[in-house]
Amino acid sequence: MTKMPQEVIALRDRMDDVDRQLLAVLAERLDVSRQIGYAKAKHGWPLHDAARETALLAECAEKGEKLGLPERFVVEVLKGVLCSSRREVEADLARRERSSMAY
Repeated sequence: MTKMPQEVIALRDRMDDVDRQLLAVLAERLDVSRQIGYAKAKHGWPLHDAARETALLAECAEKGEKLGLPERFVVEVLKGVLCSSRREVEADLARRERSSMAY
């Protein structure tokens, strides 16, 4: 097989940098999601806010289109992030509840 073109290697390096940035943003988003979840739980509010999620998806789809991103792409990615965040926060809250009951 022939050697990988330098252009592809350079683009992959750039993609690796973008992926590192994306992971940092996702970590920050999950941290904020946890804080929101803890605050909602403390005040007895439900974690899931369907109206907020619908509005967020629409707003992000519109902003994404202005950046050249297809609406479907934005919505699919964000739905995955929202679902995974909610699942992580629910698991964290359940762990906190179990640990507080253990004492």
